[in-house]
Amino acid sequence: MQTRNVYYAERPDDVIITANGESALIEFPVDVTEIVSDEGTQYKAKVVYSLKTRNTPNLTGRVLEHKDVWLAAAKVPEPQKTELSDVVEAINALTELVIGGE
Repeated sequence: MQTRNVYYAERPDDVIITANGESALIEFPVDVTEIVSDEGTQYKAKVVYSLKTRNTPNLTGRVLEHKDVWLAAAKVPEPQKTELSDVVEAINALTELVIGGE
């Protein structure tokens, strides 16, 4: 996924990893520029590529060691949802209810 024109109060790291339980969000701010004004200094990333993944041991080390591979994966566009995918999700939810006994 990509987000354009993201502002930061402090210069962001090249890779930002935010872990939340079993999941993690990996962000790659690209083309960061410093913006100085009367109100202070901000930093603007032209684009931030992000990727959701499982939080695993040594995730940070693996991402930093192979940053180019992870960044390439984050740049891959997410597939667009279709009506068929909505139907499949509904069938899966119903199946879960029936099998789960809820």
